[in-house]
Amino acid sequence: MPKSSRKLSGPQRREAIIQAARKVFVEKGFHGTTSKQLAEAAGVSEALLFKHFPSKEALYRAILTSCCHRKDAREAEHGVPFESLPASTETLVELVWGFVNHILGSEPEEEDRLFFRLILRSLMEEGEFTRLALEGMPFRWMQKVAECVEAAQQIGDLPERSVPPRLAGWLLHHLVSGFLMHSLPEEPFLNYQLSREELVRQVVWFCLRGIGLPDRTIQRCLEGLRQAEGRKPPELAEPPSGLPSEENLASASGLEIPGGAGRSGEGLR
Repeated sequence: MPKSSRKLSGPQRREAIIQAARKVFVEKGFHGTTSKQLAEAAGVSEALLFKHFPSKEALYRAILTSCCHRKDAREAEHGVPFESLPASTETLVELVWGFVNHILGSEPEEEDRLFFRLILRSLMEEGEFTRLALEGMPFRWMQKVAECVEAAQQIGDLPERSVPPRLAGWLLHHLVSGFLMHSLPEEPFLNYQLSREELVRQVVWFCLRGIGLPDRTIQRCLEGLRQAEGRKPPELAEPPSGLPSEENLASASGLEIPGGAGRSGEGLR
C-alpha cells in the first residue's frame, strides 16, 4: 500500500484524505467504494483513515460539506452579490445573464467538473450530495429569481400568468446545467458551432423569452447592464437573428457530433 512520505499536521492530513477520496467516490459511487480503496488513494493506512473519519459515511459527508463550501466561496468571490440587489426586472435579467455566463462564458475549472460529477453520482444513488449542494447559494439564487419574477409581474413587465415565480429559477437552473453536463467529457459530444460569446447570447435570450419577457424589455435591461459600471456583459442587447448561417450547419439541427463526417474543429465544444 502506498504511504505518503510527507509529514502533515492533523488538519492537513484530513484535507489530503478528502481531496483523494473525492475522485474515488466520483469513479465508484458511495456504495461501490470501500475503505481500503479510500485509504490507498490517500496513501494512508485504514487505521489512520478511520482515526480522522470514523466511518465511510463520515468521510463522504465531509467531502459534501467541503465541496459545497468551496463552490459557494468561489461563486461569492467572482459573482455579483445578488442578495443585496433589489427585486426587479433588471435584477432578473442580471441574474440570468450572470448564471449563463458563469457556466458557458469560459472553460469549466476542474473543480467545477468534479463537483458536477459528484452530483451526477449522487443522483444515481441516494441524492444526499445533490440535496446538500442545493442548500447553499443555488437555493438563495432561486429565491431571488422568484422575487424578481413576482416584481416583474406586479409592474406589468411579465404577464401574471407567465411562469410561476417559484418554478422559474429551477427551470433556468436545469436548462443551463445541461450545458455543464455536456462539458464533462474531455471531448464534448456536441459542437454548437458558435463562439462562447454567441452561445451565451443565444441562451440568455432563450431563457428570458421563455420566462415571458418581451424583446423590448430584454433589450432595455441588457443595455442598462452593459452601461453599468463594474458590470459589463458582452454585447447582448440585440436579439439573436436566428441559428448560424446555413453554410455552417453540419446537420438540420445545426449541431455536429465530434468524430463524425465533416468535423471542422471550429466553434465551441
